[in-house]
Amino acid sequence: MFQGHPIDETFSCGETKCRYLCQFGPAPHFSSLLKSRINKDSEYVLLFDESMNKKTKNKQLDIHVRLWHHDQVHTRYLTSQFIGYAAATDLLEHFNASTSDLRRNGLLQNIGSCALHVIRGAFQTGVRETGWGLDGLLSSPYYLFKDTSARRDDFTDVTGCNEFPLIFCKQRCVENGPVCSSVLLLWHHLKSFVEACETKRKAKPTSNSYNALRDAMNDKLSVAKLSFFKSAVKYRLARNMACLDPKLMVSDQEHSKSKCKRLLEELVTLNRVDGDDVDMLVASYKELLHDVAGCELKSMFKDFKVEDDRVDMLLYECMGRNKKFEKLWRVVRKVLLVSHGQASVERGFSLNRQIEKDNMSKRMIVALRQIIDYFVLVGGMLKVEITKELLSSASSSRYRYHQYLEEDKRKKGQEAIQRKRKTVQDEVDDLKKRKKFYNLT
Repeated sequence: MFQGHPIDETFSCGETKCRYLCQFGPAPHFSSLLKSRINKDSEYVLLFDESMNKKTKNKQLDIHVRLWHHDQVHTRYLTSQFIGYAAATDLLEHFNASTSDLRRNGLLQNIGSCALHVIRGAFQTGVRETGWGLDGLLSSPYYLFKDTSARRDDFTDVTGCNEFPLIFCKQRCVENGPVCSSVLLLWHHLKSFVEACETKRKAKPTSNSYNALRDAMNDKLSVAKLSFFKSAVKYRLARNMACLDPKLMVSDQEHSKSKCKRLLEELVTLNRVDGDDVDMLVASYKELLHDVAGCELKSMFKDFKVEDDRVDMLLYECMGRNKKFEKLWRVVRKVLLVSHGQASVERGFSLNRQIEKDNMSKRMIVALRQIIDYFVLVGGMLKVEITKELLSSASSSRYRYHQYLEEDKRKKGQEAIQRKRKTVQDEVDDLKKRKKFYNLT
């Protein structure tokens, strides 16, 4: 650790000391820095998800926070809870316990455990309650032509079309927009094929998928139902966020203006923007586009590369430091904070598997995650600033460790007393039942 330094010859740290130093020294300090940052910042987003930890034999609920750090949006690890049951009420209880000391009025969004599954379930319920049978309608065209070359040749012969419907995934309803578009695009050809089969010009299939498609053709509202389904699976907020796409802001400014206006209208609906400020914000966005069209900024936006560049840094450079875009920048900050998924939390599960060992305590897992998260933030262990607060936290780690041991011992003593009382009470109840039984006999 201290290569080439005299301290390397005298430094020693046993297993126990190293363990409690991590758990009660740097980890609490780094966690307090993050929470202080959250409570001082204007907005933040919380993300959480749970996964089975095979070492502790519990489900591990990881909580992350997404917030601004200087000119960038960062997703940071906050803490973890280890739970048995993972019903909604259990998750809510542990989530509230982990975030009780955070300022809630700055919370923009909660991306919770398996959010896509919740959305999918709600969407599937809506589709089912309509009674339109859209699941069968969207899946039958694909399976009608799946693994049957003769039927595909018949379809091409009748329609002259070489394209076929896409596969419908029932478990991902909200991502079936392209599937619905494919069926609508081929609807006329599918209808021609069904007519050819019904008039015996082509061999008539006897499968359930054909019967479902034929019934759908007899329903004059099928196209309208599919169009409604397609409109429901569109993400208006995410789609209109394209107004912040650097390349679009240069190549098609009129389209960018219309998307910006629709984005602001959506934010008004969500009570994130005052309706009276929309016109002013649109005018400010138009002024930004005018500046982008100038020679100085045009190259920065035109040459933007998703693989190498960051949208948050680019927009901060153009708007965050310019007072004339102050109000617009407040809105853009919120929009860029909105999370589009659980990727960062899912990656954390891989990191959990890397650091966890047999018989490692739950507190140690959390401490290591908090320390690693801070190392990543500052760019490595050697770039950590050794402050007075960090040294103070490390020096008091032994005291905190002994406090923790005493508290743990007290809790175990209380649990043992409760178990003993329960055993005695169970025996008393059993004797009472026996006495009652003998009295009856």
